[in-house]
Amino acid sequence: MFLAASPYFQHRFSSSAYFLTHFPSYITSVSTVTNVVSMAILTHLQRSASYPRRIVTALCLNIMCFTLLAISTTLFRSISPQTYFAFLMLMVFTAGLAAALCQNGIFAYVSGFQVPKYTQGIMTGQAVAGVLPCIAQIVSVLSVSGSEAPEPGVGQESSKSAFVYFLTATVVSALTLLAFLYLVRRHDRTMTRFPHNKAPSTPPPPVTTTET
Repeated sequence: MFLAASPYFQHRFSSSAYFLTHFPSYITSVSTVTNVVSMAILTHLQRSASYPRRIVTALCLNIMCFTLLAISTTLFRSISPQTYFAFLMLMVFTAGLAAALCQNGIFAYVSGFQVPKYTQGIMTGQAVAGVLPCIAQIVSVLSVSGSEAPEPGVGQESSKSAFVYFLTATVVSALTLLAFLYLVRRHDRTMTRFPHNKAPSTPPPPVTTTET
């Protein structure tokens, strides 16, 4: 997601040769380490875990992260590369944590339905999600190239293009949050109306003892 916006970040770090050269490596490292460590911790915190809450928290973090990134394309454009780099790393960390929460929560929540095709749907959705950032970047560039980019490549680096790109991620996360809240509410309502759909809680058989 972040690397797809590399042309915009190159524009923000153009005055610093070090950050201009190394910011992709920092983004990849922070994102990967955060995701792996968070997944390891969440895996060991399964007892009494609320998976819907983890999913909602992840989506809220995504909304906050990409909203701030969208705002940063129009405001605070005169800050130093060092300050913007620190802000960017914080956003990468937040997105990595949100990804771990979402992956851990969604697979655990879906497995509770005991329907294999739901898990297959999640895997297909992740594959589609890997393509969407590139499509969103292309659309955001084309949406401003006619009015703001008389020269090749300028539109891709423009702040307006990055604003549309990050705003798209915010809207998608917000719609996903609304859809998931509707799914949880509908599932809870179904389980209330049809309690026989719940796993039966049969008492254990009586223990018989044989006197000798």
